[in-house]
Amino acid sequence: WLPDLDLDRIIRELLDAPLFGYQPVELMWQPVGGYLMPADLLGKPAEWFFYDKDNQLRFRSQEAGQDGELCDPQRFIVARQDATYANPYGFPDLSMCFWPAMFMKGGLKFWVQFTEKYGSPWVIGKHPRGATDAETDLLLDSLEAMVQDAVAAIPDDSSIEIKEASGKAGSATVYRELLEYCRSEINVAMLGQNQTTEK
Repeated sequence: WLPDLDLDRIIRELLDAPLFGYQPVELMWQPVGGYLMPADLLGKPAEWFFYDKDNQLRFRSQEAGQDGELCDPQRFIVARQDATYANPYGFPDLSMCFWPAMFMKGGLKFWVQFTEKYGSPWVIGKHPRGATDAETDLLLDSLEAMVQDAVAAIPDDSSIEIKEASGKAGSATVYRELLEYCRSEINVAMLGQNQTTEK
């Protein structure tokens, strides 16, 4: 009966256990001759299940309420990683990736903002001191158009400068080091090492 099973899919579903700590699998039985054989093994979402105080697996069914429905051990098996009596849910590898992923996401956001702000030169327009607000807004509109397609129309008594951002390489390095550290932590959690990916 083993060749009749989709073992690639079954193993792939069972390997969610290291990521989430545990992976419930439902056995689908069928009679074959005078025997009962597993026709399929289906991985179920882990959040559908919980363990009670006696470490018995229960299904969160709407009919059973808060106590859940006790699972038949001949119908459900659970793949677990480093499970103990005190922690029947096992140890999820993704728990070690949560904060590095959050910091990496936040660091990438600020790095993009930093790049947008200091990565390209600033275009600075100067107008005479007595210019009206309308004239200032017109100059700003011209500068915005110039940033997009490098074409602008300004009064002959206005001037435009292009200022390059200098001395900001050190600040950019801080963001890069944060992202590389977070990525390294995730690689260690998932792969057990980071040498093949970082070095």
